[in-house]
Amino acid sequence: FAFLERDGRTLLVMPSGTEHKAAIIDFTDGKFQTTYIKLNDKEFDRGRAPHGRYRQVEWAVGTNYVWINDSTEDEVYIIDV
Repeated sequence: FAFLERDGRTLLVMPSGTEHKAAIIDFTDGKFQTTYIKLNDKEFDRGRAPHGRYRQVEWAVGTNYVWINDSTEDEVYIIDV
């Protein structure tokens, strides 16, 4: 996961380990507004990661960008939050 503070907003980006999704949670106003994004259109194959995917998340400090990797798919997703 990654915490971001950008343009007066406080966000948390949390990738799923069991789906090709990530949640972006906005803590700014205390309402915990959550937006889900789809990382890819592939079918999730549990056999390749029976205990869930291990994904790293990194915020490019000072930007609106977060990257999320998927070690099982050898892919990196760049998200504009």
